Amino acid sequence: MYLILGSLFGNGPTPLGGGVILPLTIDPFTELVLALTGSQAAFVGFLGALDAQGSASAQIVAGPGQIPPEALLFFPGMHFAWITVLPQIDFASNAVFVAFEF
Repeated sequence: MYLILGSLFGNGPTPLGGGVILPLTIDPFTELVLALTGSQAAFVGFLGALDAQGSASAQIVAGPGQIPPEALLFFPGMHFAWITVLPQIDFASNAVFVAFEF
């Protein structure tokens, strides 16, 4: 199983234990993803299993007005990385920057 995490503030390193380093800075967005993944429709595909080809997809679903336009002045995008979570955290991917597009 994988878990996708995000950060508004950029690349870490954040040690997770067992020698695994998450390449993200833990911030309020990271905590929001952890709190809502699996229980809200906002973070679709952020927790799951890879398909037979080793692929998966994820998306952030935000309705009209849920992301204020002013936020884009301060945060033009987010950094994301994924970690394995079952049976244990034993891998973290590289971080990638995803720019906002509207």
